[in-house]
Amino acid sequence: MARGVAYHRRRRLIQENAALRDQLNEAEQLLDAIRYGTIDAIIVQSASGPQVYTLQSVEGIYRVLVETMNEGAAILHPSGTILYANRHLSNLLGLPLEQLIGTPLGNFIATEQNEALQTLLVAGITGPSAGDNTLQRSGGERIPVRLSMHPLSEEITPAICTIITDLTEHEQARATLQAALDQKDVLLREIHHRVKNNLQVITSMLRLQSSSLGDPQVSSAFQDSLNRIRAMALVHEQLYSSANLTSIEAKVYLETLAKSLLRSTGTVGAQKLMCEIDDSIWLPIDIAVPLGLITSELITNSLKHGLDGVTSGHIRVQLRYVPEGLQLSVHDNGPGLPEGFELDSSNTLGLRIVRTLARQLGGRLQLAPAEGALIEVIFALPED
Repeated sequence: MARGVAYHRRRRLIQENAALRDQLNEAEQLLDAIRYGTIDAIIVQSASGPQVYTLQSVEGIYRVLVETMNEGAAILHPSGTILYANRHLSNLLGLPLEQLIGTPLGNFIATEQNEALQTLLVAGITGPSAGDNTLQRSGGERIPVRLSMHPLSEEITPAICTIITDLTEHEQARATLQAALDQKDVLLREIHHRVKNNLQVITSMLRLQSSSLGDPQVSSAFQDSLNRIRAMALVHEQLYSSANLTSIEAKVYLETLAKSLLRSTGTVGAQKLMCEIDDSIWLPIDIAVPLGLITSELITNSLKHGLDGVTSGHIRVQLRYVPEGLQLSVHDNGPGLPEGFELDSSNTLGLRIVRTLARQLGGRLQLAPAEGALIEVIFALPED
């Protein structure tokens, strides 16, 4: 009796497994039919009766979506031949659809861009690819576009889905923006040029005035003022003559400034000047002006006081990167500063200017131990 019950149970399980396998096979066949578009509708039995689901309606939605989108769309054979194109692509090229289907997309690409198209096609067979290109209409008009490609399902005939985005408005906006930037550069360059010219006029007027002065101390004060103006004018001169309108090359600026100071004091040949400036340092205008003035004051101080009476003097100007930012050093081989000299307590105009400008840079001014006089200014660079 128990053996008979076990037999019937085993037989029922075998039948249920077979029925389940049939259902799975039927489901796989249905999925394949949906995938390859060989059926139009599915009838599903439910408690309320059979329910009909049409697939054509879904396909219609997608077709309307593709046909009404504001971008060109095409399905390409891996060789680049157009298998399908939407109306927007037809309008973009100015040709009827029947002239597009079966024609290589390369026929509508600017000749010099065909190699780039082939590269996109090769990549688009196996994965997403995109790049800028140029369509050429039958009348010769060129249209900048963005080609975005993606392989279609590997289970059907290999093909590439391609979206063609018209970049005309984007390029026009970019050209307008570039024109505005160019105009801004022209205006900035003109401003720097005029500031430099105005400073030169002031310099000329002061020089004329100083020539009539009989007091050597007053003449010296005038010359110091001329040097300060020259330091500022040089910044604007470099800015308007350079491609970079926001910063200047520190090496060129400080070397030119130092040589100008030697000429103005009549010590060219009498004193040796050495500039050791890191080639990679560029100074924004809000750093260049105060740094130039500091350099001018320290070099002038060395020429007038530090090397006074020294027949073979030399001045070394250094600007280099340090962990805190930048370090400016001006060193002369004169007798050095008086014993007990304190930078913070000096009342000379030149050193008061240096202290003020060092604070403006957020830096510190210090005396360094060395033969002669060595003054350093260390300050942080502004964040980009």
